[in-house]
Amino acid sequence: MDISGGVVSSLAVTSGSEVSVSGGAIPGDLRIEKEGNAVITGGTIYNLYVMDGGAATVQGGTIERNVRTQDGGELNLTGGIFEYFVTAESGSTIDISGGSFGSNLHAAAGSIVSIKGSDFLLDGVPVSGLVPGEPFEITYADSDSIISGVLADGTPFEFEYDLNCRGRCERGIDVGATLFLVQIPEPQSFVLAITALCLVTRRHRY
Repeated sequence: MDISGGVVSSLAVTSGSEVSVSGGAIPGDLRIEKEGNAVITGGTIYNLYVMDGGAATVQGGTIERNVRTQDGGELNLTGGIFEYFVTAESGSTIDISGGSFGSNLHAAAGSIVSIKGSDFLLDGVPVSGLVPGEPFEITYADSDSIISGVLADGTPFEFEYDLNCRGRCERGIDVGATLFLVQIPEPQSFVLAITALCLVTRRHRY
C-alpha cells in the first residue's frame, strides 16, 4: 500500500503487509505490528506505534505526537522530524542515524538503542574506545549524565541519562536500557581506504 497524498484517518499494518508513506496525512495512529513493515519518507503522522514484531524505517516526514516501539518492534530512524517523544519500551529496538527530535528520547529498561554518528561526548568528554563501524556499549554513565554528538545525517543531538527513573519517566535513558554508539568512519579515512584498495587491485593486475 502506497500513501502519497490525501488523508487516512488511521491505519494498522499487520501480518506481513507493507506500507509506504511519502505524503498526505494520518491524523490518527499508524500501527505497525505482527511482522508488518513501513517505510516513511514524507507526510504527517500523529502517532507511530511499532510493536509485536513489526518494523518501520523513517527517512522523512513529521511525527506530531508519540513514536513508540514495544514488544519486539524495530524502528530505524534515518531522518524526519519528531515533535514529541520517541520511546523504546522493553523488548524493542531503535536505531538512530538521523532526524530531528531534540532531547525527546526515552529508552526504558530492557530496550536497545543504537546511535550512529560522530563526535560523541559523555558529559562533555570525548568517548574513548570507539572503533569506526563497530557498536560500542556505554556502561559507565551516571544519573543525569549527558550523551551528545552529531548523527550520521549531520544533525546534533543531546540525550540525558536518568538512572533514577525506573520506568516513571517520559524522557531520558533509564536504568537497564542498553545504549550503543557506532562511530561513522571519517571521510578522509574512507578515501584513504578506497585509494589503498585501488593500489592493491592495480598491483594484482600487473
